[in-house]
Amino acid sequence: MPRNVRTVETTSTSEAHDNEKGVTRRLAPEVRERQIVLKAIDHFATHGFSGSTREPGRQLGVTQPLLYRYFPSKEALIDRVYDEVYQWDTRWENLIKDRSVPSAGTHKIDLI
Repeated sequence: MPRNVRTVETTSTSEAHDNEKGVTRRLAPEVRERQIVLKAIDHFATHGFSGSTREPGRQLGVTQPLLYRYFPSKEALIDRVYDEVYQWDTRWENLIKDRSVPSAGTHKIDLI
């Protein structure tokens, strides 16, 4: 019998109620991974990188081994958090290369 997989990121009222009870639903892998990353961003912003991965898992209602299925190490999860939070803008490359245009924050400092 084929398994139904939800690929929608929205949650219904019953799912939100179930989640309050600690019941987790089977989610599509990309949805679960996104959920883990968003919770990790929030967790690391609040507690720093020295915090455990157990707490974000507990808040999501998933086990630590499930976290490690998506991210093989805490470092891999931190790398993903960096990729999500700090995104490179390719327009910056031309600005960096063009030395004739000073950046708006650059000021000449006179030494006494």
